[in-house]
Amino acid sequence: MTEAGLHRACAALAGGRGAWLVKLLPSVTGLPDALLVSVERIALVELKAPRGRLSPRQRAVFRRLWEDYGIEVHIVRTPAEFTKLLDALGEPQ
Repeated sequence: MTEAGLHRACAALAGGRGAWLVKLLPSVTGLPDALLVSVERIALVELKAPRGRLSPRQRAVFRRLWEDYGIEVHIVRTPAEFTKLLDALGEPQ
């Protein structure tokens, strides 16, 4: 599955749960692909094809988001992984 196909599938899964998967514009190199917005939470998501790899810049940006701001980036490679993410984000903090 391509990243574009993965985005379409995950957007449909999110919509089915009343959430919204918003593709982010590439304004800063290394930022995650998408913002997942639900009633319960907001999360950053990087969608990768099954064989896709994170670039060194992405690793650095994701590490900075976590270490400096406490923001985790969820890396998703399949619709099943995205479903698990939706399940986890639906749980209270």
